[in-house]
Amino acid sequence: NLYPMIEWAFMYRPDVFKGADGVLETALTCRGNSGCLKYTATQGKSAGSTILFDSKGRLAEIKDSKGAIAIYTYESATVTLPDAQLYNFPFRN
Repeated sequence: NLYPMIEWAFMYRPDVFKGADGVLETALTCRGNSGCLKYTATQGKSAGSTILFDSKGRLAEIKDSKGAIAIYTYESATVTLPDAQLYNFPFRN
């Protein structure tokens, strides 16, 4: 079974798979944009599994060899941080 992990979006990048043994790279169009990269495992117990990155290099999809799929989407977000505050901490020896 494939259990989608949020951390994978931060850990997996195209350069992790580019040129790896037993991995086939394919350029394609996805989500309406060209420049997507798909990596397919060609050997071992993961043969047939794929990882797709969108045109911005972000993890878009992971599919295992049995067809289980995790889809990653990204939306614009606005983050408001409070004003910085300066604290003076005494040094301890």
